[in-house]
Amino acid sequence: MLGVFGISQPVHAADSVSRLQATYQNFKSLTADFVQETYIEILDRQEKRSGKLIFGTDRFRIEYQKPKKQLYIFNGETLWIYTPKYKEVEVYQAASERISREALTFLGGLGRLRETFRIPSVKKKGGELHYTLTPKDRNSRLKKIELSVDPKNYQVVAATLWPKEGNRTHYNFSNLKTDKTPADKVFSFKVPRGVQVRKPEL
Repeated sequence: MLGVFGISQPVHAADSVSRLQATYQNFKSLTADFVQETYIEILDRQEKRSGKLIFGTDRFRIEYQKPKKQLYIFNGETLWIYTPKYKEVEVYQAASERISREALTFLGGLGRLRETFRIPSVKKKGGELHYTLTPKDRNSRLKKIELSVDPKNYQVVAATLWPKEGNRTHYNFSNLKTDKTPADKVFSFKVPRGVQVRKPEL
């Protein structure tokens, strides 16, 4: 009953981690709609964006729809950032060295949860399980990740990423699906005609 009133209850962490990891152990991809809220510390401002994402093992495609369209694609090596409004795409080679492994793991590889994170606490609050994950790698760009998980099916319904530089980003997920394997072309980008290509350094 305490959880109904929003009071945290400790749960058996090892069992909960095993169930979460098992849920994502064998899936090939995950798709979801999302709402993203980023707090920018230096400006003391919240920015809100929404769209759809597809996560594969160490690959992703993020399609922002609002407030402006923007596409992020990472195929495991190259990162493309396409902004249709400006007819411009930024291409980053060897981007895997710069993209946080933990950020890729928080959805795309939760089946490898124990390899990447320490699990200092798992609590039940408001009908959800709340996991606090801290990276094992001291050089990680992330301080921690907080997950909210549905205990009925152990799917992640929300996540907050806490980078070391101070900003934080919160995601709410809906329409999660893990039963479809996307074609490789989903994680590749063909430059449209008339679009300028830039290759800045990460």
